[in-house]
Amino acid sequence: METIREKIIQRFALQLATISIANGYHYNLGVLGVRDESNPAGSVLRAPPHQIPLNQLPAITFFPGLDEDVSFVYGKVRQTMGLIARGYMLYGAENPSVMGEKILGDLIKCLTSENWSDELADEISYQAGGIEEYPTKEHPAVVSICQVGITYKTVNGDPYSQ
Repeated sequence: METIREKIIQRFALQLATISIANGYHYNLGVLGVRDESNPAGSVLRAPPHQIPLNQLPAITFFPGLDEDVSFVYGKVRQTMGLIARGYMLYGAENPSVMGEKILGDLIKCLTSENWSDELADEISYQAGGIEEYPTKEHPAVVSICQVGITYKTVNGDPYSQ
Protein backbone atom coordinates (compact mmCIF):
# COMPACT_ATOMS: atom_id res chain seq x y z
CA MET A 1 0.00 0.00 0.00
CA GLU A 2 1.33 3.44 -0.94
CA THR A 3 0.61 6.80 0.60
CA ILE A 4 -1.30 9.40 -1.42
CA ARG A 5 1.94 11.39 -1.54
CA GLU A 6 3.84 8.42 -3.04
CA LYS A 7 1.13 7.92 -5.65
CA ILE A 8 1.45 11.58 -6.65
CA ILE A 9 5.25 11.29 -6.88
CA GLN A 10 4.95 8.23 -9.12
CA ARG A 11 2.49 10.06 -11.37
CA PHE A 12 4.96 12.95 -11.69
CA ALA A 13 7.70 10.52 -12.73
CA LEU A 14 5.49 9.08 -15.45
CA GLN A 15 4.46 12.55 -16.60
CA LEU A 16 8.10 13.71 -16.85
CA ALA A 17 8.81 10.68 -19.03
CA THR A 18 6.47 12.15 -21.67
CA ILE A 19 8.82 15.05 -22.45
CA SER A 20 9.82 14.30 -26.03
CA ILE A 21 9.79 16.04 -29.39
CA ALA A 22 7.15 13.57 -30.57
CA ASN A 23 4.85 14.82 -27.77
CA GLY A 24 5.26 18.50 -28.71
CA TYR A 25 8.19 19.47 -26.50
CA HIS A 26 11.49 21.03 -27.60
CA TYR A 27 13.78 18.23 -26.42
CA ASN A 28 13.78 14.49 -25.71
CA LEU A 29 14.48 14.85 -22.00
CA GLY A 30 12.24 12.01 -20.81
CA VAL A 31 12.16 9.83 -23.90
CA LEU A 32 13.89 6.83 -22.25
CA GLY A 33 11.29 6.56 -19.48
CA VAL A 34 11.60 6.34 -15.71
CA ARG A 35 14.80 4.74 -14.44
CA ASP A 36 14.22 1.78 -12.13
CA GLU A 37 15.24 -1.87 -11.80
CA SER A 38 13.28 -2.80 -14.92
CA ASN A 39 14.63 0.16 -16.95
CA PRO A 40 18.22 0.95 -15.87
CA ALA A 41 18.75 3.18 -18.93
CA GLY A 42 15.78 5.44 -18.15
CA SER A 43 16.26 9.20 -18.45
CA VAL A 44 13.95 10.25 -15.58
CA LEU A 45 15.65 9.79 -12.21
CA ARG A 46 14.05 10.23 -8.78
CA ALA A 47 16.41 11.86 -6.26
CA PRO A 48 19.66 10.39 -7.60
CA PRO A 49 22.51 10.43 -5.05
CA HIS A 50 25.11 11.56 -7.59
CA GLN A 51 25.91 13.95 -10.42
CA ILE A 52 24.49 12.80 -13.76
CA PRO A 53 27.35 11.67 -16.05
CA LEU A 54 27.49 13.48 -19.38
CA ASN A 55 27.10 10.23 -21.30
CA GLN A 56 23.64 9.82 -19.68
CA LEU A 57 22.25 13.12 -21.01
CA PRO A 58 19.63 14.23 -21.84
CA ALA A 59 18.02 13.52 -18.50
CA ILE A 60 15.57 14.74 -15.88
CA THR A 61 16.02 14.47 -12.14
CA PHE A 62 13.30 15.25 -9.65
CA PHE A 63 13.24 15.65 -5.89
CA PRO A 64 10.06 15.58 -3.81
CA GLY A 65 10.23 18.17 -1.03
CA LEU A 66 8.57 18.88 2.27
CA ASP A 67 4.85 19.30 2.77
CA GLU A 68 4.05 22.90 3.65
CA ASP A 69 0.97 25.02 4.29
CA VAL A 70 -0.57 22.19 6.25
CA SER A 71 -4.12 22.87 7.42
CA PHE A 72 -6.87 20.77 8.94
CA VAL A 73 -10.41 21.04 7.55
CA TYR A 74 -13.32 18.75 8.45
CA GLY A 75 -11.21 15.68 9.25
CA LYS A 76 -8.92 16.20 6.25
CA VAL A 77 -5.34 17.38 6.09
CA ARG A 78 -4.62 19.79 3.23
CA GLN A 79 -0.95 20.18 2.35
CA THR A 80 1.27 21.38 -0.48
CA MET A 81 4.23 19.22 -1.45
CA GLY A 82 7.09 20.96 -3.19
CA LEU A 83 8.75 19.18 -6.09
CA ILE A 84 11.90 20.27 -7.91
CA ALA A 85 12.67 18.97 -11.40
CA ARG A 86 15.88 19.59 -13.32
CA GLY A 87 16.32 19.14 -17.06
CA TYR A 88 19.84 18.41 -18.41
CA MET A 89 20.93 18.79 -22.05
CA LEU A 90 24.38 18.70 -23.61
CA TYR A 91 25.32 22.05 -25.08
CA GLY A 92 25.30 22.15 -28.88
CA ALA A 93 25.28 24.95 -31.43
CA GLU A 94 22.17 26.62 -29.96
CA ASN A 95 22.59 29.60 -27.63
CA PRO A 96 22.77 28.12 -24.09
CA SER A 97 20.38 30.73 -22.70
CA VAL A 98 17.80 29.85 -25.37
CA MET A 99 18.33 26.13 -24.64
CA GLY A 100 17.84 26.71 -20.92
CA GLU A 101 14.61 28.63 -21.44
CA LYS A 102 13.25 25.89 -23.72
CA ILE A 103 14.12 23.25 -21.11
CA LEU A 104 12.37 25.33 -18.44
CA GLY A 105 9.34 25.78 -20.70
CA ASP A 106 9.16 22.04 -21.32
CA LEU A 107 9.27 21.31 -17.58
CA ILE A 108 6.60 23.92 -16.75
CA LYS A 109 4.32 22.73 -19.57
CA CYS A 110 4.71 19.10 -18.55
CA LEU A 111 4.14 19.60 -14.85
CA THR A 112 1.38 22.23 -14.81
CA SER A 113 -0.64 22.33 -18.03
CA GLU A 114 -1.94 18.79 -18.19
CA ASN A 115 -4.94 17.68 -16.13
CA TRP A 116 -3.33 14.37 -15.17
CA SER A 117 -3.81 14.67 -11.42
CA ASP A 118 -7.55 13.81 -11.41
CA GLU A 119 -8.48 12.60 -7.93
CA LEU A 120 -5.02 12.78 -6.35
CA ALA A 121 -4.16 16.49 -6.42
CA ASP A 122 -6.35 19.56 -5.97
CA GLU A 123 -3.91 22.04 -7.53
CA ILE A 124 -0.53 22.07 -9.23
CA SER A 125 1.19 25.45 -9.47
CA TYR A 126 4.48 26.72 -10.83
CA GLN A 127 6.48 28.35 -8.03
CA ALA A 128 9.97 29.10 -9.31
CA GLY A 129 12.46 28.21 -11.99
CA GLY A 130 15.22 29.26 -14.32
CA ILE A 131 18.57 28.27 -15.71
CA GLU A 132 20.66 26.69 -12.97
CA GLU A 133 23.87 25.93 -14.88
CA TYR A 134 25.37 27.23 -18.10
CA PRO A 135 27.87 25.05 -19.98
CA THR A 136 31.54 25.17 -19.07
CA LYS A 137 34.54 23.41 -20.53
CA GLU A 138 34.46 20.89 -17.66
CA HIS A 139 30.67 20.38 -17.73
CA PRO A 140 29.27 21.18 -21.21
CA ALA A 141 25.61 20.92 -20.22
CA VAL A 142 22.72 23.32 -19.74
CA VAL A 143 20.62 22.67 -16.64
CA SER A 144 17.26 24.30 -15.91
CA ILE A 145 15.27 23.92 -12.73
CA CYS A 146 11.51 24.05 -12.15
CA GLN A 147 9.77 24.05 -8.78
CA VAL A 148 6.07 23.26 -8.48
CA GLY A 149 3.67 22.93 -5.57
CA ILE A 150 1.17 20.08 -5.46
CA THR A 151 -1.77 20.65 -3.13
CA TYR A 152 -3.58 17.50 -2.02
CA LYS A 153 -5.68 16.17 0.84
CA THR A 154 -5.54 13.11 3.05
CA VAL A 155 -7.65 11.88 5.93
CA ASN A 156 -6.34 13.24 9.23
CA GLY A 157 -4.04 10.57 10.67
CA ASP A 158 -4.25 8.37 7.58
CA PRO A 159 -1.83 9.32 4.75
CA TYR A 160 -3.09 6.36 2.67
CA SER A 161 -6.65 7.68 2.26
CA GLN A 162 -8.29 10.75 0.85
